[in-house]
Amino acid sequence: MDNGQLTIDNSDYCIVWPDNQLSIVRLIFFSMSGYTSFDLRKYAETIQTLPLKGLSVSGLESLSRANLAIYHMLISDSLDDIYGNRKKYLARIKKMYALCRSLYVRQDFITSCRMVNLMQSLASVPGLITSRWQDECYNLVWRFVEERKCVREEWNIPEWLWCVACSYYPLSDEESQEESFCRFREQLEKWVAELGRDGQWTGLSVFNGLQRIQVLNGNSYMFLDNSFDDALRSAYRYYRNQVKFEKTTDIGSLRLMGMLYEQAFNYKVYQIDRESMRLAIDALEASLPLLPEKSDVWLFTLSYLVSAECLNIMNRYN
Repeated sequence: MDNGQLTIDNSDYCIVWPDNQLSIVRLIFFSMSGYTSFDLRKYAETIQTLPLKGLSVSGLESLSRANLAIYHMLISDSLDDIYGNRKKYLARIKKMYALCRSLYVRQDFITSCRMVNLMQSLASVPGLITSRWQDECYNLVWRFVEERKCVREEWNIPEWLWCVACSYYPLSDEESQEESFCRFREQLEKWVAELGRDGQWTGLSVFNGLQRIQVLNGNSYMFLDNSFDDALRSAYRYYRNQVKFEKTTDIGSLRLMGMLYEQAFNYKVYQIDRESMRLAIDALEASLPLLPEKSDVWLFTLSYLVSAECLNIMNRYN
């Protein structure tokens, strides 16, 4: 594994969706529209070989998103001769997991939550039906929640709520009555109660509003819970209209487009917002040449373009 210190930053970012090999994994990289004319071969080697040493948490999240997308495309359509050997991508994914595994306990609370959520995504790589790796990760997430639930007075933290949701997926009837899951549900109920008639959370930034939408969406599709769907549709309409799709070097604007792009694909609560997906990909693609190569913001932008192109390729071959 690549060794070295992980540079920690706590800037805004997009939470990587928790998933498993059966149903939720599609929301990491299947939420891509295929609208881009992006040349994946140009960047495939960079994605596979960029050193992990020195990556920030945001950079590691972005590189994971891109590697998972390419790996899924390779196992789906056998395109190793064009885009690289799938075994190398799987080895890379395992290295990123191992790096997170070795460092997450030494971080502040929110950063630890981010890394735990990322490990869940990496361990749920498609194509592995069962593995000790996945079992270890499930147990790690469960222990993380169990150890911290009693000392966390404030649950109004999307990063933490994702960890709780992961630890309960899939949910049994008995588990739905447990204290941690009930507190998770109570927090979502508070969010919905605070939502205005226009779909806005007063005083909350657009990014934080989209984070709440992401968690509420996850609750809806992970646990088949329709309780908050009306509020979700209202909130999505409001926050979708707050995002500007434009060529930019501003990291905040780029992250908003990435976050909205993921939420636009929610197929359970509302219709897929293909127009927003197209606008986001077009703007991100136009922005990429303006960004410092291999920087955090460049990797973030690249990861969405890679994911979109992987879906585009899979659509052509299927």
